[in-house]
Amino acid sequence: MTCVVTGSGLTSSLQIEAQDCTPFVEQAEATSSQRSYRCLPQSEGAKAVQVSAGGAVQARASAQVQPFPERGTSAVSCTPAFATSRLTCTARGDFARASSLQGESCGASSTQPFAGGIDLSCTPSQAGVLALVLTADGASYAIKVTAREEPGVVAISANGYISMAVKADGSLWVWGDQYQAFPYMNLDKPRQIGQGFSAVAVGQYYYAALKPDGSLWAWGPARTNATVPVQISPPGMVFTRIAIDSHLLAIQEGGTLWAMGLNDFGQLGDGTTQERTSLVQIGSGFAEVSAGRQHSFGVKTDGALWAWGTNAYGQFGDGTTLPSAVPKQVGTGYVSTVTAMFSPAYGVAADGNLYGWGASSWGALGLPDGAHPNPVLLTTGVREVATSASHTLAVKTDGGLWTWGFNNAGQVGDGTLNNTAVAVNVGTGFTKVAAGAFHSIALKTDGSVWTWGGNDRYQLGDGTTTPRAVPTQVWLR
Repeated sequence: MTCVVTGSGLTSSLQIEAQDCTPFVEQAEATSSQRSYRCLPQSEGAKAVQVSAGGAVQARASAQVQPFPERGTSAVSCTPAFATSRLTCTARGDFARASSLQGESCGASSTQPFAGGIDLSCTPSQAGVLALVLTADGASYAIKVTAREEPGVVAISANGYISMAVKADGSLWVWGDQYQAFPYMNLDKPRQIGQGFSAVAVGQYYYAALKPDGSLWAWGPARTNATVPVQISPPGMVFTRIAIDSHLLAIQEGGTLWAMGLNDFGQLGDGTTQERTSLVQIGSGFAEVSAGRQHSFGVKTDGALWAWGTNAYGQFGDGTTLPSAVPKQVGTGYVSTVTAMFSPAYGVAADGNLYGWGASSWGALGLPDGAHPNPVLLTTGVREVATSASHTLAVKTDGGLWTWGFNNAGQVGDGTLNNTAVAVNVGTGFTKVAAGAFHSIALKTDGSVWTWGGNDRYQLGDGTTTPRAVPTQVWLR
């Protein structure tokens, strides 16, 4: 609601008040003969306006705040609003012009007219009921909209050109393009594909997820031929960890390891090279697993590191290139491990030391390019690590995010396109990371998701194909 005071000798000491419409804010270009004030009514109806100076009432007036007039079946509609994100309200009707949409805790107003109506938007800074005022054609209308807290993300995964995430409300989301493979092609923004999940893992044409009850679900054009998640675990079987690439690894409650999928290099660990279309038991006592394209790693509850599958690049870290079709112990003292398609591989020790081994190209291992068949200490204080075949991300215990390796599309995130074998810090406040072929994804402590790197197949989820060389927040909605 705008009030204009005219007279002589007007100064900024004027006080203007109106019932249920405070505070008034003076507008720009005030003069000694005219001053303009605006407030945001919290309700519709008649408003008594009073102008004072020096404690004495100088003028009184009345203003009428109207509800938005009905024009057809819908007067005004607003998108589901989340705190700190853009709220858009659409008013339909024959409007010559639109001035603004303003309200408490809702700034950065903008308008966009179109045939038959206008879009008006602002950004709520907090959750709750927002009292907004739409000014159109010189009249003001009261609107109330509820802004909700957006559920944060609790799990992320990436592989190739595709990314997935699970929100705290259990919703499962996907974006990107998995080599033009159905069902996920050219998804420029995150799209919800399921509900009721707690974890997700993205493989090569093959995806898996867990529900809070421990049931295991899988889908994708390879192996399952399902376009939506379908349960593959027997009723009552509870799983706690999953990893996936060309094959699926899953740890049952109690530590029993199961596997299924491709097995041409013995990556399932069942002693054969036979592909498995259903879960087969591999071993016991496991706490963590990771899957490469043709090899696997597992960490047991006692910290022992086991490897199986191909070892052509020294990815076992045992100083040899000998393969194994069954789990083979290659180290001790670890709490987790991660590996890429073929190499390199990393292990996080119980004291937070990060070790790397295998083949390194473009600085992907944080070491000179070439073969490194034995573990090398890279850095300390690491909580989580993720790697592609060419770049690596590591989150330290203080939340700092460090990256290195191939950087042709900005996937290192340091604002350049320079390859680096030396770790660079690209942010703080992070908890989880995932690496695609040429893009990166990270999760912050507040549940927000950040992406950067290549974007030619929409892998950043921002609705464009523009690459980004620094972490940029993406919204799942």
